[in-house]
Amino acid sequence: ELVKNHLRYAQSRAMNSESSWGIKFGSATRYWLYKGPDENTVIRLPDVETADGAMQLGTIQVTPPGGNKIAFDAFGSPGAATITLATTAGNITVTQNTGFIP
Repeated sequence: ELVKNHLRYAQSRAMNSESSWGIKFGSATRYWLYKGPDENTVIRLPDVETADGAMQLGTIQVTPPGGNKIAFDAFGSPGAATITLATTAGNITVTQNTGFIP
């Protein structure tokens, strides 16, 4: 649920901005928020207490197939492809065009 909430947070930031926002998965256990094309600059996620603001996962492993980031545009859309994140807690799907995250 925490990963879903962070994806929704990135989506809402994009919908209230002139820039795209996204989540970058730096490894199977670490991800962060970013803005615009600079996916390697960490922006602190809400309620994350690590020194750099990136989320450090312990028991959950996130392995996004076919890429290591999800970006949302001003409409909250991730683009024309449905994205599935496979985690040890179950799959997370971000629906194409709409950005719906069940």
